[in-house]
Amino acid sequence: MPEVNKAAAYDEIQALVRSDCPVAEGMAHVITHCERQHPHPAWKRLSALDVDSDIQHLERWLTHLFQSAPPPPEMTGFWFGLFNPYRGDEPSADLYVAGNPYDASKGDWPCGPAWFPEGRYAHSQVLSRVYSIAYGNSQGALMNEATYPLNLAFAALSVRTLAQKLDSKLLLAGAQERIFVVGFDSGDEMVLGRLHEGGFDKA
Repeated sequence: MPEVNKAAAYDEIQALVRSDCPVAEGMAHVITHCERQHPHPAWKRLSALDVDSDIQHLERWLTHLFQSAPPPPEMTGFWFGLFNPYRGDEPSADLYVAGNPYDASKGDWPCGPAWFPEGRYAHSQVLSRVYSIAYGNSQGALMNEATYPLNLAFAALSVRTLAQKLDSKLLLAGAQERIFVVGFDSGDEMVLGRLHEGGFDKA
C-alpha cells in the first residue's frame, strides 16, 4: 500500500498555517490529502474528531498558564513540542510549551528550556484520539501515516490560531517579541510566526 508523502504533507500544512484557514477546515484538508495517497477506513473516524471543542480547551489552558506563570521577557522563543507520553500505562500523544531565548542559527535552541512551567502539558483530546485511532489496530493500522501529518497539522494550526486570538499583552508579558515554533521533540519543526505589540506575523 502506498505511503503518505511526509514532505508533501509538511508543505501542505505549512501553506495552511500561512493562510487564515480555520483549524477544522485545515484538518479536513490534510485528512483528504493523506487519504488520497493511503486509503484506509480509519480516516473517516479521524475526520469526525471534535476539533472545535479541543481548541476551546487549548485556549483555556494557554490563557491560564500565561496568567499563572508568565515567561520572563528574555524568553523570546516558544517551543510547542509534540511528544508521546504514557498515561494510564498506555502510549498517547500530547503537546507542551516551553521557552528559551530564540536563536535561528542554533537548531538546538529549545533544548534545556529556561521556562518550563508546571501546567505546560496541554492534555489535548484531539492529539490523544489521533494516536489511539492510528495505532488502534496493530495489523494494518495507519500508525505514523496518520500521526505525523495530523498531529503536526493540529498543533500548528491551533497554536497559530491562539497566537492570533489571545491578548498579545498576555503572551508577550513584557517582551518585545516572541517566536512561535511547533515541532516533534524527535524530529521536524515548523516556525509559525512572530508575535509583537502590533500583532502576529505568520512566517
